[in-house]
Amino acid sequence: MMRKTQDLSSGERRLMQGLCDVLKQLLSKPYQRHMADLLIDAASHADMVTADFALLVRMDEYMDTVRAFIGSHAARS
Repeated sequence: MMRKTQDLSSGERRLMQGLCDVLKQLLSKPYQRHMADLLIDAASHADMVTADFALLVRMDEYMDTVRAFIGSHAARS
């Protein structure tokens, strides 16, 4: 999230950093933090939409999608 704060003032960035710190404390398990980071990165870099995130809770469908993605990119190599 902090990468999204480049256009904010230093005070606004400090507030966002405080918010991020609180969120990290609430996410008590390492995998929770990892999944939060994964979702933020996916939203930021992969142009994912709400329906795409639903795949993450349907693990079988998610794994099929990941396999298809890897397969399509491996075929191009």
